[in-house]
Amino acid sequence: MKNFSLNESNGSNKITNSCAQSPSIDNKQLESLRACYRLENPDDIFDYLKDKCDLLTFLLKAAEKIDGVFADTMDLTLVKKSDPAIEDFEYLGIYINTSELSVTEARAQLKKFKYDWYFDHSDDLDGRIVFHVT
Repeated sequence: MKNFSLNESNGSNKITNSCAQSPSIDNKQLESLRACYRLENPDDIFDYLKDKCDLLTFLLKAAEKIDGVFADTMDLTLVKKSDPAIEDFEYLGIYINTSELSVTEARAQLKKFKYDWYFDHSDDLDGRIVFHVT
């Protein structure tokens, strides 16, 4: 299992904002992100996350939860995207490589992840993070 930097010390299933005092992201947090995800165009991702500490916290916790559902059968890739239909709308795509699973199994695991964790923690995302299985 991968090593993640966030802990659930309070027993709650809600994400605690580890960035409450400082909304900007430091190098340690960025290295934690690199440990969890293969980053496509890391400079673009880091620039996008620069003042979005809440998203970084979410990404680290999501990687931990995805690992719990998919185990070691996957790798995660994080990509910054833009929606050409919506002016100035950028978001992050998380691609879960599930090549060791059948399409049916991969979709079932993604559904499990979404119902077991994602839907409870995605209220403030506003479409800024999208998950895909590949």
